[in-house]
Amino acid sequence: MRRITSPRSPTALPTLVLTAALGSGLAGGCGPTVTGDDDPAEVDAGAARPDARGRADAPVSIEESPDARPAPDAALADACTPTWVPLSVNGGFDAGLAPWQQSGNVVFAETAMPILAQAGTHAAWFAGVNDSTDRLTQDVVVPATATALRVRAHECFVTSDHVGLDDLFTVTLRDGAGASLEVIRSASNLQVEDVCNWTAATWSAVGAYPGQTVTLELRGTNDAAFPTSWFVDSVEVEALACP
Repeated sequence: MRRITSPRSPTALPTLVLTAALGSGLAGGCGPTVTGDDDPAEVDAGAARPDARGRADAPVSIEESPDARPAPDAALADACTPTWVPLSVNGGFDAGLAPWQQSGNVVFAETAMPILAQAGTHAAWFAGVNDSTDRLTQDVVVPATATALRVRAHECFVTSDHVGLDDLFTVTLRDGAGASLEVIRSASNLQVEDVCNWTAATWSAVGAYPGQTVTLELRGTNDAAFPTSWFVDSVEVEALACP
């Protein structure tokens, strides 16, 4: 066995007995064995005890991954803020008839009307004479992302018929086969006065009809006596959708 003498005193001091072979490690992680009459303070500083837990003041190395944060949700990255997208064209009728299609005798020129157009020099005047039916249509393609559909316009209605429900104005959405999807505006002569002023109107649809081709139909009808005039201008079909 090897005896280690503390260098702190020239006087021989009690010895420390090592019970394990040098260089072979200490069994069970235990340090040197001290005899009963030995002073632990006299253990040579070079024979430090290993500590499986490591020193408390030892430097710690932490390796950080390149990006420990989760990837952003793809659905959030692709999300958009829906806006009202215009679908129709020539809603003021100032660029001629196209792409509108008409039946009956709709009047457009302001110079041929009893009132001024709401904007520009043209509007659409339905009926206005007895026993008449006038109709305008325009096809629009609704975006696949649409969640709502509406028609904005200005209207001005005037009548001389205040007895009986005889004259009617309707705004209808139709499918590609011409079948009615829904009526979004309806007015009769009983709801109309002797004079009119242009009024902004919004006609909202119940359905959104995403991805479909929808036909907007404006129709004015009169019976055989006391006519009603239905004036419309600045018509615009809009869908609430991601642009």
